[in-house]
Formats: sequence, structure tokens, C-alpha cells
Amino acid sequence: MDKQVAAYAELQQLRNELHENVFSAPIFEISAAAWPDDFEMELYTVKNQLDAGIKLFQYDTAEIHAEIFEQIKSRCMSEWPDDHEMKLYTLEKQIEAWRRLNSI
Repeated sequence: MDKQVAAYAELQQLRNELHENVFSAPIFEISAAAWPDDFEMELYTVKNQLDAGIKLFQYDTAEIHAEIFEQIKSRCMSEWPDDHEMKLYTLEKQIEAWRRLNSI
């Protein structure tokens, strides 16, 4: 029970720090809906989604032409609109595949 209380407190602190902006509000909403009775899992999901979202938006690669990179990124965004972890995973896999195809 103490872990649940601590997780709840940390979730509230994150909400206050992030002011539930356009980026973070959907993450909190989706995580709460997915784990309505488990604050530890909700916190775990929020942290992973925030981390993946930040990495995704900062992701850059100089070796791929900007237009191709944007096409790959756009496809990832449309395939996984509410899941930053899957967007990042898909982006990394698609870039890896592009590298393999273009090193032949």
C-alpha cells in the first residue's frame, strides 16, 4: 500500500511540474484509463511515455535526407497516435531498415 501512496504522490508532483500541457495531458489521461486501480503502473506508464516522447521529438539523424526522415516520422505518428513508446520504437526500426537498404 505504501508503494501505491508513493506512486500517487509522484504522479501528482509530475502533474504539477508539467502543468498538464498539450504534450503531457493525454499521457496522464491514457495512463489513468489503462491503470485505474494501480498507481504504480500508471506512474511507470507516464514516465515511459514522457521519456519516449521527449526522445522522439528530439530525434535527429544527419545521414538520412530530411524529407525521407519526415516521411518515416510522420508514418510513425499516424500509426501510433497515442503511444510515444511505439512511435519511437517504430521510428528506430524504420531508420535501421533504411540504413540496411542503403548500405547495399
